[in-house]
Amino acid sequence: MFELASAQRNILKKATDDMLLPFFAYDMDGVDAHAMELYKLATQKEVVLYYATKANPLSSIVRSAHQTGMGIDVASMGELAQAINCQVNPAKIIVTGPAKSKDYFLTCLQNSVDTFVIESINQLKWLNQIAKQLKKRPKVLLRVQLDWENDFSSLLGGNDITPFGISPTDWPAVNLKDFNSVNILGFHLFQWGNILDESRLLNIWRRIFDESVSLSKKLNIDLQVIDLGGGLGIPYENSQSPISFVKLMEGLEDIKGNYQVQFWMELGRYLVGPYGNYLTKIIDRKSVRGKEILILEGGINHLVRKALTSSSFPCVSLRDDLDQNQQSFELHGPLCTALDHLGSAQLPQNIDVGDWIVFRQCGAYGFTESMPLFLAHPMAGEIIYSKDQYKIMREPMHAQIWLR
Repeated sequence: MFELASAQRNILKKATDDMLLPFFAYDMDGVDAHAMELYKLATQKEVVLYYATKANPLSSIVRSAHQTGMGIDVASMGELAQAINCQVNPAKIIVTGPAKSKDYFLTCLQNSVDTFVIESINQLKWLNQIAKQLKKRPKVLLRVQLDWENDFSSLLGGNDITPFGISPTDWPAVNLKDFNSVNILGFHLFQWGNILDESRLLNIWRRIFDESVSLSKKLNIDLQVIDLGGGLGIPYENSQSPISFVKLMEGLEDIKGNYQVQFWMELGRYLVGPYGNYLTKIIDRKSVRGKEILILEGGINHLVRKALTSSSFPCVSLRDDLDQNQQSFELHGPLCTALDHLGSAQLPQNIDVGDWIVFRQCGAYGFTESMPLFLAHPMAGEIIYSKDQYKIMREPMHAQIWLR
C-alpha cells in the first residue's frame, strides 16, 4: 500500500541531490485531486468542508484547499495570518481553538473574518462586546463537550475532560438573549482523531446530532449548523484500510433525515496526510542485543508522532536497486533520548549508511507538530512536487541561524 510509484521515486531522488539534509515532500497533484473529489462529494450532500490548517499550514496546501471551494479553519493568530497571506476569502474562514483572547477576536473582525467557534462563556461575552463596538454581527457556533463513557482515548481528549467547549448542562445557564450582537447558528461537537471505523464515526455523529437537537430546544436556538470537526483517519499500517468518504456522506444524509440542518466538517489529516513524505539519510547501522538498528539523520525532532501516539509512519527505501530480501530494523533518530524511536520497519537487508529512506503518509502533523529545535540538529526542509518538477519551499535550516 505504501510503496513509491516509479515516477514519484525518481522525482524524490532528484530532490535529495539539492536538499542534502532531511526534508518533507508533498505531492500537490495528489492534494489537488483529493481536495476536489472531497469537495464535490460533500457538496452533493450539502455538507460544508473546511481545511484544518493545523494539519499542515504550507501555503501551497492552504491555497489548494481554498481553490476547490473549501473554507479554511484557523486555530491561532499565526494560522489566521497565513490564511490572509494566501488571499483566502475572509468569509470562508472559521476560527477555532480553545484559546481566543479579546485581541484575537478584534484582529479577526478587523480583517472581515466573522465565523467563530466559541469555547467558553468569557469568549461569548468578549466577542459580543467587540462586535457591538464595531457594529458587526458575527456568526457563532457554541462548542459543547460531551461525556463519552467507555470510549477510546484520543489526542483531542476522547472521554477525558478537555479545554474544548463546555458541557451541555453549562450552556443553558447562559441567557443568550443578552448576546444580541452575535448570530448563534448552532454547535460544534467533536473530540476525536484519526478514526478508521466508519460505523464508529457514524455512531458518534448520530449522538452529536441528537444532542444538538435536544440542546437547541433547551436554549431556544434555531439550529442551522452542526460542526462535526474532523477525526477522519488514514491508514498507517498495511493491515488497515481507508475509510469510504462516500459512505460517510450517505450516512450523514440518513442521520439528519428531513431535519433542516447543515453539517460542517474540518478535514486535516484526511485531506493531506497521504500526500506527504519525509526523507532522511541513514547515519549509522549496528546490531545491539540481537536487533538490527538504523540511526537516522532525523527523528522525532521532525516526526514526533511515534512519541505521542506509539504509532509509526510507514517507511520504504528510496533506492529500488537493493536486495529484494528484507528484514526488520529498529529506526532511531539522532536525539540523546530513547524516546527518539520511529518504530520498526521491513527494509532491504543490504541497506546501509548514506541510503535515504522515505516515511509515507506524512502530509499532516509532521513538520509543524514536531520539535525541530531540540538538540540543535538541522530543521527539515520542505518541497512540493507536481508531475516531474519540484519546488523548494523551505531549505533545511542549520541551528547556527537561530541559536543565540
